[in-house]
Amino acid sequence: MFGPVMRIITGSLKGRVVPFNIKKYGNARVTSGRVKEAAFSILGSDLTGLRFLDLCAGSGQIGLEAFSRGAQVVMNEPEERRCRTIADLLKTWDIEDRIRLFSRPAEKLLPLLDAECVPFDVIYLDPPYHQKCNGVPITLSIFIRISQTALIGETGVVLLQHTPQLDLPTACARLSMRKQKEYGDTALTLYKAS
Repeated sequence: MFGPVMRIITGSLKGRVVPFNIKKYGNARVTSGRVKEAAFSILGSDLTGLRFLDLCAGSGQIGLEAFSRGAQVVMNEPEERRCRTIADLLKTWDIEDRIRLFSRPAEKLLPLLDAECVPFDVIYLDPPYHQKCNGVPITLSIFIRISQTALIGETGVVLLQHTPQLDLPTACARLSMRKQKEYGDTALTLYKAS
């Protein structure tokens, strides 16, 4: 049984369907089309040349949408089976050599990417809403770690997808909250480097 149809909205992959079997990955939450459209309304329709990091890729649809819009994409899906599914899809679509794909816990991948000294223009963060790390909501924990790295460029942004109940700081290191909006049981919060 497959979940909701996830279709690439625009760009070079427009109209392609991202398959996601909710029976196989029932513990994974899928970003709704409404939230995805809102996210890319915030980020912009043309991402040509921007470096885009999707830290918790899930089905891969956010990273693929960014790629379709011209971004240079790095995706990470910590769960091995889901990562293999994304890898198979990249191969099927013949773009496996154009997207970097990792399968590591986000907090362990960040130092490796930081060591490469090539900042990102956009970091998209959408970990499991209710997961915690040392008693702290994982979204907040990873966001704080991002703020302590050089992973965000001078004009870069971090877009968090999270539960509306999550209490986020208005600023963290050189990142300042610029926008927050709720969409049912999901919220999007944008931080910009300052």
